[in-house]
Amino acid sequence: MNTPPTGPQPISLKKHETVLFIGGIRSGKSRAALVAAIAHSRATQCPSLFVATGHAADEEMKSRINRHRDERPESWETWETTDLVGALHAAPPDRLFLADCLGGWATALLTQTEEEEERRDGTTLPPDINSQKKSYKTNFFKDAPATNTQAETARLAHALTQRTAVAQAPTLIVTNEVGLSLVPLTPLGRRFSDLLGEANQAVSASCHRVLFFVAGRYIAL
Repeated sequence: MNTPPTGPQPISLKKHETVLFIGGIRSGKSRAALVAAIAHSRATQCPSLFVATGHAADEEMKSRINRHRDERPESWETWETTDLVGALHAAPPDRLFLADCLGGWATALLTQTEEEEERRDGTTLPPDINSQKKSYKTNFFKDAPATNTQAETARLAHALTQRTAVAQAPTLIVTNEVGLSLVPLTPLGRRFSDLLGEANQAVSASCHRVLFFVAGRYIAL
């Protein structure tokens, strides 16, 4: 009788390392990062900080966020913010740091940039887009000014490098891979793919490990 295959073993984290968990939607990256963080926190009694960039723009998303909150240990502190640069600078170096995910950061940055361009040229976006834009606001930190996205990507990578240099606990970053599909049809979609793709490259350069997820399994890049 054949033995059924088993899934990947839980990821073991080293004390000072920075790890990027990257993959498509529902690839298992967020779950793996959370399981690894919980295991490390319990084994080392390390205090943990979760940085959530998602926002409850509708009831279904609110339900998802509440479900994710319930999955985290009660002892963990949670910051709900899109300002990852501010979070990386403000987080105590002795805490395990888990941010999920860079997609929320990119969405908020593009939202602010779109608002700035709208004010400059006097145009008005459709009401549904305006309502979505207003939902992406930083809760814990003040919104970062809408500036050049390349500059913001560089700030993010620099903040991660600074934290990596002083961290006394693992730093985990979750992000979406946007390079495995067709080029988006809309200008905003293309800007999002460009921004997140560039941010992924910049952030990965500051990480000790990059784990790529597909169907709940991963390979180290």
